[in-house]
Amino acid sequence: MALEAHERRIGEHSYRVTQLRLNDALRLLPIVLRVAGPTLAAVLDGRKTLGEITETEVDIGGAVSEFARSLCAADLIELSDAFAKSGAFQNATGAWIPLDSQAQLHFPPRYQEWLGFVLFAIGVNFASFLGGVVNVRAAIESFRKGPVVQSPTGSTGTSGGS
Repeated sequence: MALEAHERRIGEHSYRVTQLRLNDALRLLPIVLRVAGPTLAAVLDGRKTLGEITETEVDIGGAVSEFARSLCAADLIELSDAFAKSGAFQNATGAWIPLDSQAQLHFPPRYQEWLGFVLFAIGVNFASFLGGVVNVRAAIESFRKGPVVQSPTGSTGTSGGS
């Protein structure tokens, strides 16, 4: 099975994101949950899946506010760079330009497009993990609550003391 490429119009450009290879995606997963999770929950705001978000529906103020709450420059750069390596944008002539070599020049005057691109790339790579067709907000909240501690097998739940 090959990695899938997805395209979406965001602002003035069409963007293409190819899914990351497994190990590359797993390296980003903790960052996605920590940094983008609250942002995605705010952006979803009643939608059930990442696929239901379009660029015109991104509440840039709410998304930036949530991004800022969990902002760490190193994490944002790592996410942006990793997704740029698997992304491209379509220029005015219709040619696909790899973002790996152009993101530093392409996005500065287009921060809303950058945010839309990052959210789109997160959806392409992690939507099934974050809930896919179930409520993504609930999935994100479950990760915020921390690990579930299970009782040892055979435990009765009593201390056995007097």
